[in-house]
Amino acid sequence: RTPISTNMAKKTISLFLFTLFFTLGAQAQTVIFNVNLKPNLEDSMFVPNQDKMVIIGNFYPLGVNRSVQMFDEAPIDSIYTAEIRFGSRYQGQVLEYNFQIVDENGNKNTESMVRKITLSAGETEIPPLYFNAFAW
Repeated sequence: RTPISTNMAKKTISLFLFTLFFTLGAQAQTVIFNVNLKPNLEDSMFVPNQDKMVIIGNFYPLGVNRSVQMFDEAPIDSIYTAEIRFGSRYQGQVLEYNFQIVDENGNKNTESMVRKITLSAGETEIPPLYFNAFAW
């Protein structure tokens, strides 16, 4: 009777440790994207409540035909934000993404250059970038 309980306890502990290791080792990545649209609002290239600000990329949940809408959480600052979780399978890979303005007719204005970020476990916040502006 004792060997069975010992074996059961060992199996239970092994399963617990395996689950704990797998959970800790396979964390999803969360990236908080920010884009500053102040210049675009000033020249009416982006019209709130008419146009949409979205982000597209090369990893799920983003794609050429899959976007995530960004929102201005504090309308006074003109910064649009989206928080996106990527699966653990993308950890260490380079996400290629772009900001895109979609007008009320569905016309898309996509940034001219691809942006890149290496995904890592945990949370990463990208400081506000200007739409279609790239520093060298």
